[in-house]
Amino acid sequence: MTRELKLPSHIVFLLEEVGNCITEEIADLPEGVHAELTSLSGKGKRMRALLVLLCCLLSGKEHPVLIKTAAACELLHLATLIHDDLVDGHTARRGHPALYTKIEPASAVLAADVLFARAYALFLECRSFPVLTVITRTLARITTTELQAHQNRIGRSLHPGDYHDWISGKTASLFSASAACGAILAGFDRESCMNLTRMGELIGLAFQIRDDILDYENEKRGISDPASDLYSGLITLPLILLVQKKGVMPEYESWFSGSREPDIISTLTREVFESGSLIAAYDYAMKYAQEASDIADLFPVSPGRDVIQRLCLYTVTRTG
Repeated sequence: MTRELKLPSHIVFLLEEVGNCITEEIADLPEGVHAELTSLSGKGKRMRALLVLLCCLLSGKEHPVLIKTAAACELLHLATLIHDDLVDGHTARRGHPALYTKIEPASAVLAADVLFARAYALFLECRSFPVLTVITRTLARITTTELQAHQNRIGRSLHPGDYHDWISGKTASLFSASAACGAILAGFDRESCMNLTRMGELIGLAFQIRDDILDYENEKRGISDPASDLYSGLITLPLILLVQKKGVMPEYESWFSGSREPDIISTLTREVFESGSLIAAYDYAMKYAQEASDIADLFPVSPGRDVIQRLCLYTVTRTG
């Protein structure tokens, strides 16, 4: 297994260009906001931008607005993270302070709105109605999903199908859209675009499940922002699998009723580990990653296809 994703020098160069584009888009913002956004944007893996690049490069050619489209997808992602942290009350993300804790919450909301607007301005430069359609529908889906989660309509169910729908809307949808944008820019036919769109969704599902696993692993190891999902009252796949295996425990009932006592969190975390629920969740993630890799196999052998398949494995083996 691999815990690092090594990219060809050409892809690294393109990602650097994406970073430069993002830097240009936030350069004129107020100094304090600019500094924090620069720091925040530099910490991400830019997976969505990478999918745009790789899906386009499968065709063997680069589109004139490829970099701007990839940067726009990252700006959308960054904006949703800022909103999510504020709405969910997360004070940290991957061990780093959430933006609203560094600048006032109102400024954080407005900064995210600016990112949304500038992302759309970049998408407009594609002059592609299919790209705009994909992105508009995706943003509608993401925001609707987050509203439902905030009102406890999703993210609080022990049904695996509900969990799938939740992570598909909140995370996998932008992975899917990013892959679709790359495929559209490449000029692929309808079937190929649909395949790559599905591939992006599968990678996004695997990515989110791995994130949910890491939340428990971080609690066990005492690093980063541990057990943030449990403290936020979110039911993710490891907890669903635990209840399926052991039934509704008293600690779960207390937690579900609103108790966030450290001993209850620690007990649930320990039970998730000891029950093998993390291993079972990992199997789910690997299944999605393998399905994504199988779709990549439908395309001709190329350096881009090789990177996509390594990306699929990296998605479920990463440690952060």
